[in-house]
Order: sequence, then structure tokens, then C-alpha cells
Amino acid sequence: MTIEATPSVDTRTPPLKTGSTGPTPQSDVLTEALERGSATAVMALVRSLNAWELSNALSGAGFFVDPGLVSQGRSAVYASVKRDLETALTYRCNGFNLKKTHAVANQNEPLLEPGHVIQKVMKASSVHVDILGPSSGIERASVQLIAGQGLNKGIQGFGFEGIDGKYQVPLTLEEVVDAHRIAARNIAVESLRTGVAKWAAQEKVNDLSELVPDSMQRLLHGSTSLQAAQIFINAIKNGSVAAHAEEIGLHSITDLLAKQGLDINAPTISEQASEIDLKIKDPDRNRGQYFGAVVALDHRAALVKFTRTEAIELPFSAMRTDQAKPRIGDAMHISFKNGVITASPAARQSQKTIGR
Repeated sequence: MTIEATPSVDTRTPPLKTGSTGPTPQSDVLTEALERGSATAVMALVRSLNAWELSNALSGAGFFVDPGLVSQGRSAVYASVKRDLETALTYRCNGFNLKKTHAVANQNEPLLEPGHVIQKVMKASSVHVDILGPSSGIERASVQLIAGQGLNKGIQGFGFEGIDGKYQVPLTLEEVVDAHRIAARNIAVESLRTGVAKWAAQEKVNDLSELVPDSMQRLLHGSTSLQAAQIFINAIKNGSVAAHAEEIGLHSITDLLAKQGLDINAPTISEQASEIDLKIKDPDRNRGQYFGAVVALDHRAALVKFTRTEAIELPFSAMRTDQAKPRIGDAMHISFKNGVITASPAARQSQKTIGR
């Protein structure tokens, strides 16, 4: 279970203070995010705090931070506790309880071999998959493995943008769809290549993926010939096998997402805001207070209109896990304090709304 290596650069200059101030609202938010195993919520909090605030939040949640790191910036503070945070996410606890867990584990558990570690990950109820480096996340081997297995078993296994799923990934809905489309393509092409190798050796061809076109499967169960070999080569080179599989993959993931109540063609919050001439405002994350009605929804967030021409996004991932998602027309009170967001139903306001 991992979280990203380095949060975005913090350009704010933190006050040169050190030492824990005890539990803070941010440390409570951090503990809550860790206890529900949400790396996304942890990273959202990290990005919202400066180095001193982050140090105090971590200390208040039971993690040790060297006071000398505060002057080096948020990235240095975060890097010093990254491994402990990852472990805390695995055990779903804060730093105080992590120390107790480690003490029990050291007494009762033998050192795990790599194979046992993999088995433990596969059996976990929730796994956070981090995607590091410059290459596209949707083509990473780990993402492709999950997507391919999901297609084979008829399961949508990703958790993303606040959507529940075993494998939590920092991907958008569109990227999750593309990951399955690419996985279907790769499975079909590799399955066909493996089958052709057996066919050429005059071995029995079995275990072909259903993503391989029926016409190719029939040829692979027939006798070897130069003409058939050329058909296989052309089908792989011209992309017809890949295109066939991608279409099936797209249809399959569309159906799987639909079972979760997601429409891949539904307009996003940004598109809906544009249609009703609303500007999405970046909220004041230090002390903003917003009152308004929900005027649009997508799978990721609600759009809350707080003035005649402006609205803010309310990400569902920022709401409490026991809190029902708002519906169109619901009045909401959204407040920010030192980067911590709180959203709650509010009595319907008059025509005049308030925001800052």
C-alpha cells in the first residue's frame, strides 16, 4: 500500500516554529483518513499544509518529525514520514496505534518472504497503487494486470476519484476506461502470438483468450499453412486484432461501470458549469465559508452555486464516509479552515447567498 513519493512543491514560506502543539484539527483529519485507508485524503491534506502545519499535524497524530526539517520545507517533512504513513495506511491506524501494532507484530510474526508479502497484498481488502515516473499510468504493468484480471473475471476492481474499489489508483474515470481498453488489446495480441507459436510447432492450441477473433481461433485449430501464417501476421501488424479486442474491452468496462451507477458519457462538473454559465471558483482554503445549493453532479463531485455567477466543487472524497452524497437542490454549508474542508446540509438560504 503506497502513496506518492513527493507532494507538489509548497511555495509558501512557513513560520520558523518547531515542536508539536498536541492534537490539532489537521491531525484529527489525518487520523480519520488513515483509519479509513484513504491515501487520496492523506495526500490532499499534505498538499494543503505548509511545513510547520504538516509537522504539527503529523506529531499530533503520533508520528515523529525532526524539528530541524521544518525549515527545509514541506517535501522534507513529508519524505521523513512517508514510509510510516504507508504502513499506517496498511494497518488503518495513526502513529500512536502504529507503534503498538509494530510491538505486537515484532513479538508474534516471523519475517515475511517476498512471496508471502505478495499474497498478503492480494488478500488485502484495499490496496493503494502509486504511479511514479513520467510514463503514462494507464500503461503501467501493475495497472494493466489489475485491468486485465478484472476483464477476465467480470469485475471492476479500481477505486478512483472517490469511487470504491479494492485497488485505489490516482486515475480519472476516462483513464480507467482507457486502461481496460488497452488491457484487452494487449491480452488479445499476446494470446494470439502464443497460439501461433504452438500452431506453428503443430502443438494443440488451447487457452486462447476470448478476445481473439473467432476467425483467428478457427485457423489456429486447423492445419498449418503458409497462407494461414500470413493471415496471422497481417492481423497483428495491421491492428485488426487489437481494434477488435479494444472494442470488446470498452464495452465490457462500460457495462461494469454502469453496474456501479457510472455513465462514462455523462457530462462532467466543468461541462455542466459551462452550460449554465457558472464560473468554478478556487475556494479560500484557509478560512472560506460558502452557502449554496447543489446545481450539478458527476461521479466525482457536486457543484455548489454560492453566487449568481460562481460555484465551487465539493469533492465526495472530502466528505465523511458516513455522510450521504448531496443531491440536486440540496442546500450545503461548506467551510475551510487551514486546508481542512467540512461540508454539511444547511437550511435553504434566501436568494442572497454568501461566499468568500
